[in-house]
Order: sequence, then C-alpha cells, then structure tokens
Amino acid sequence: MSLSGAGKVAGVVGWPIAHSLSPQLHGYWLQDLKLDGVLVPLAVRQEDFAAVIAALKRAGFTGVNVTVPHKEAAFAIADDRDAAAEAAGAANLLVFHENGRIEARNTDAVGLTESLRAEMVRGKEVLLLGAGGAARGAVLALGELGAEKIHILNRSAAKAVDLAKKLQPMVKAGLIAGGLTEWADRAGRADLVVNTTSAGMRANPPLELDLTLLSKKPVMVDIIYNPLETPLLKQAKAQGLAVIDGLGMLMHQAAPSFEAFFGVKPRVTPGLRVALEQALNRPEPYVIGLTGGIGMGKSETARLFAAEGIPIHDSDVVTARLYGKGGLAVEAIARAFPGVVKDGAVDRAALSAQVIGNPDKFKQLEALVHPLVAAERLEYRRNTRAPIIIFDVPLLYETGAEAEVDAVVVATAPDQVQRERVLARSGMTAEKFEALKARQMSDAEKRQQAHYVVMTHKGLDHARGQVRMILADIRAKLKQHA
Repeated sequence: MSLSGAGKVAGVVGWPIAHSLSPQLHGYWLQDLKLDGVLVPLAVRQEDFAAVIAALKRAGFTGVNVTVPHKEAAFAIADDRDAAAEAAGAANLLVFHENGRIEARNTDAVGLTESLRAEMVRGKEVLLLGAGGAARGAVLALGELGAEKIHILNRSAAKAVDLAKKLQPMVKAGLIAGGLTEWADRAGRADLVVNTTSAGMRANPPLELDLTLLSKKPVMVDIIYNPLETPLLKQAKAQGLAVIDGLGMLMHQAAPSFEAFFGVKPRVTPGLRVALEQALNRPEPYVIGLTGGIGMGKSETARLFAAEGIPIHDSDVVTARLYGKGGLAVEAIARAFPGVVKDGAVDRAALSAQVIGNPDKFKQLEALVHPLVAAERLEYRRNTRAPIIIFDVPLLYETGAEAEVDAVVVATAPDQVQRERVLARSGMTAEKFEALKARQMSDAEKRQQAHYVVMTHKGLDHARGQVRMILADIRAKLKQHA
C-alpha cells in the first residue's frame, strides 16, 4: 500500500473483511488509470462502526464502501442519502464531502441490474434468499428488471415480512414473504433464485436447501464472490442449473464508488475479471496472531518464530511508519492532537503526554491508527507466498484483530516478572505502566482465549522449544487438511 502525500485515500469497512476483493479491484483501476490513491480494507466491529467512520472522515478519507454487517448502520449515520439508499433503507457507500457532511448511497441495485439480463427476469417469479441490506437492493433491481413476483425467504420470517411491507410500494412486482422453512413450497415456482445472505462465504456455513425441488430449472445467482463458486452454486451446477456468481455484481457496483472516491469513471473489462479471479485463486497463508501484554516477551517470541523461517508482520513497525514523515496517519493526528506533529512527523513523546491517563483520547487515537495498521496487515497477507505468517499485534484482542487470524499465540510471564521488565525500561514509571496495563485485556483472559501459550520467563531454550512445538502442531494440521 503506497501513495504520495497528495494521494486520495478511501476504505472498505466490514466484519470480517479479509474476504474482500475491493482493494484489488480498486487497485487495478488505480494502476490502469495511473491515479495516485489507495483503498484500504478495514475490519470494524459493529459496536465500533460510528467511532471509526468519524475517525476516517477526520483522517481525510474520501469515503468508504460498506459491507456486512454495517449497511443499515451506514444508512443511519449519514447526513444525506440518495434515492436508492432511501428506497433500500441501507447503504453500501459513504461519501465524505468537504463540507463535513456524510452522504449515503446504495449501488447494490446497479450491480445486480448490470449482472442480469432483462429477459432472465421480466415476467418471471424470483426466489430471493435473505432480508438484509443486500436483499433490499436486490428487490429494487429485480423490480426494475420487470419481475412479476418476488418471494422473499429469510431465517426470520418476520424480517422478510417487514422488508416486503416497506418495499412493496416501490416496486410493481408482487412481494411474498416467508421463512426459509417454506423453501419446499416455493421452490417449484422459481424461474430465478438469488442468494443475498452471507451463507457460504468463507468460514460461513452454507444454506441447506434441496435444489431437486427446483422443477423449472431456474438460473441460480449468488452475490457472494469469495469463494467464487459457493457451495450453493456448486450444488446448482451438479443439478444442471445455469449459475451466476457475485463477481459481476461486485465489479459493477464498485464503479460508482470508484468515481466518488477518485473522481474518474472506470470501465468494467474482461481483464479486470481475470485479475480478480487470479486473486481469488491465490493460496491463502495460515495466519498466526501473536500477542501479549506489555513486558510479557512478545517481541522475543516473534524473533524466535522469525528464526524458524516464519515471516513477521510487526504492527509496531507499521505504526512507526504511519507516524513518520509522509505517513498516512500524520495529518489526521495533527488535527486531532494539536502540537504533537513536529517537522512533518508525530512526536511520540508529545502524543503520549496527551493520551496517557485519558481513556477518551486513547480511543480517539486508536480509532485513527488501528484501521490503517489493519489495512497494512491484510495487504501483507495478500502479497505473501509463505504458507505460514505471523501478525505481531500488541492489542490483538482489544482491536478485534483475532478475526483476521487462524490461531492465536499469547506470550506470557508472571505478574512480578512483567513489572520488573517494564519498570526497567528508560522513561517508564509505575503510573505509566499501570495506565498502559489498564487499557489491555488481562493476561489471564488472553491465555484463556488463546490457541497456544509461550512462557517467556523460563529461559530462551524453553521458549524456543515451545515455538517449535507450536509450528510442528500447525504444520501437522495443515498437512492433514491438504
């Protein structure tokens, strides 16, 4: 992820976000059009959404794409909304205007409309799976394409009924709502099936549907694109059904976002699809999240993993780069914390003086910096060719970064050892140590949640042995599932 200080920065926000192809998609267009900019992926929990959006706007982002589970929250947080967002009650695009206002837009309907042919929908009955933000856009798109009836089936039948009531005045198609338990009764009527749920996305279990009941041999559409062939599409192919994956929808709905972020209208081309398919087919590394409280020996543990040939992505190193001259965080920190930027870089001592002992300012700083660090981690993950990598993240659990990894290793030591190590550091005081410790999850809780623990107070040879045992266990698991 690189750009000049004059480059435009946008993001894509979701939970999880590791599956997102948006950075590669926008990156392709940026390179093709020779534009100075970047789109960064940001893993944001639901409870943090409002704070992160405020921080990104303050940081100078031009806007963000929004994916599950934040589309309704994005609609609610906006100052202004376009007609598509108003109709859907959800937004997949937030544009940050220079006057400080946030505009919500919805391009989901555009993406689906461009992915389907009118003759596939006009006068037909459609089975729509799901009743979330994506389903709202899909109903509007299918209505515009001339569907006669749209059956909305959702795990919560009440949510499907509510969606149908809200959208019926906006479309000519008849909207019939029900639960997924009604699949057997509705399947035989379908000319087209559209899945708008996240079921079947990587790490999410698929929908359990009997496709033999689809007597009219409908086209099967899944808006998911990672994996490109979802379990639902694979099952549909086995039944001899025509299928449409979610990549076309992604490309077409991304084009208006790109224009809003970077000021140029891009083209959806076969070359773009090829590039995205290659990205999807690239092998994923096994990611170990390494964490531990201050003074627990995490850095030494990282060096032991590195000595075993495991590449390390160090969040502290990334943060130092973000704080340095030309760093992406400098301008935002200067606005939020006056006086801490000197000679074009963040003075960490001055920043520390403002945030230590002030929980609200700490949260403000974290909301500015952690999304940028997380974006660098995901880019590192995508670009690596190593089978196993380490994400060294001091506040892994506290920032939700555990969602990005396959296993967590916690470095630990007894309380007294930790205290002695930390207070021996230059410039450290007992008060500062307690303040730093207070904002971290307790060591006991970290160890309870971890997959592996490295005891760092028993000597280097003991810790090295534990690291080798961890790697042997992970490699055995990888071999078993190969």
